[in-house]
Amino acid sequence: GYFASLRGCFASLRGCFASLRGCFASLRGCFASLRGCFASLRGCFASLRGCFASLRGCFASLRGCFASLCGRFVSLCGCSVSFWLFCIFLVVLRLFLVVSACLSVVVTHQLLIKQILLNMNK
Repeated sequence: GYFASLRGCFASLRGCFASLRGCFASLRGCFASLRGCFASLRGCFASLRGCFASLRGCFASLRGCFASLCGRFVSLCGCSVSFWLFCIFLVVLRLFLVVSACLSVVVTHQLLIKQILLNMNK
């Protein structure tokens, strides 16, 4: 009885250590996942910065287009109004595309933060 009890105790101890090793492996996986999540978040912020830079370029292009339009109008170049309307249409289209891309990045960023918070609560 004594040796059987001792063997059972050692078997239980081995099971405890195996469970502890599994726990540490799970913890390492959790930290690896968290590092990947933060890397993804850094990429999202870089994309957002690029989006705002593109938006600034779009506004600069719009200012240049209007300055050119005013210059042409003042000098009475005789350029057709349809050309300038087309220019304005292209700039507005570019502005719309940049704003929609920025909104997409912001929504992705918010979903990523929500996923991080859900993973941290688990």
